[in-house]
Amino acid sequence: SNNVFISIKKDKDFAYINIVDNAGGVPSALLGNIFEPYFTTKKYKKSSGLGLFLSKIIIEENMQGKLEFENASEGAKFVITLPISKENEWMILKIFFIV
Repeated sequence: SNNVFISIKKDKDFAYINIVDNAGGVPSALLGNIFEPYFTTKKYKKSSGLGLFLSKIIIEENMQGKLEFENASEGAKFVITLPISKENEWMILKIFFIV
């Protein structure tokens, strides 16, 4: 069965959220497109292709963080890196509490 694993760690300056699944990953020919708007590997009725695009904009432009992707040994791995500052400290704490 497919599973999703989430781990969170932080150091003095950054919080790191790792999201990994075991669903086989993304074909290498598609890796450059996954953050493009309207890109999807699903049927049109199942996905708008905006989720990863909007996530990247929110994390990188609004939160001054970074959203990265790579294929892991058995699936996909997303790493969200967020700077810890007085302005976003409440948001980081919320993430730690939710997960």
